[in-house]
Amino acid sequence: MIRKHGTASSASAARNFGTALCTAAFCMALPAAAKTVTFDVQDAAATDPAAINAKGLITGSYEDASFESHGFVRATDGTITSFDAEAAIATLPGAISNNGIIAGFYADSSFTFHGFVRSAKGKITSIDPTGSILTAATGVNNAGTVTGYYMDGSGVTHGFQRANDGTITVFDPKHSTFTIANAIDDKGTIAGYYITSVTGT
Repeated sequence: MIRKHGTASSASAARNFGTALCTAAFCMALPAAAKTVTFDVQDAAATDPAAINAKGLITGSYEDASFESHGFVRATDGTITSFDAEAAIATLPGAISNNGIIAGFYADSSFTFHGFVRSAKGKITSIDPTGSILTAATGVNNAGTVTGYYMDGSGVTHGFQRANDGTITVFDPKHSTFTIANAIDDKGTIAGYYITSVTGT
């Protein structure tokens, strides 16, 4: 009986030690208090970061004093570069790859929305699938493959994938009347959502 009690006590002590050790390890694994860095594009009335990559590059949009929206990319050293798609009255980046490729959309003077992809060197290319009356690019991977969605003349929204060579592939889940593609990984797998014509959900 004494031996059993001693064994039980040892097991209890071991459990307590293990719990304390795990707790200590968990505490050591927790990051130190995060440092918050604030920034604004120069002379901006409002700054709206939309995406950040693994290297710390940030993209988004800002409003100037005339309330016009422009795109920007912020380097890790704090340098901010402003940019606009050609003939845009509003440029709205939404995604950035680890090598600095940016995807988003912009509005022209007719308030028609177009998708765009911006290379790491700053070249901007518009994206408009055939039949589109509204296009938004929402994701980009390190190969430069872009995903997003567009609306056709019948008001039906479709997903699309644009390869680095400009080839566009349109896709929709079965019975979809409203397909939204939001993100793409380096293997080309796309995530999003859709509304089905069968139940309306």
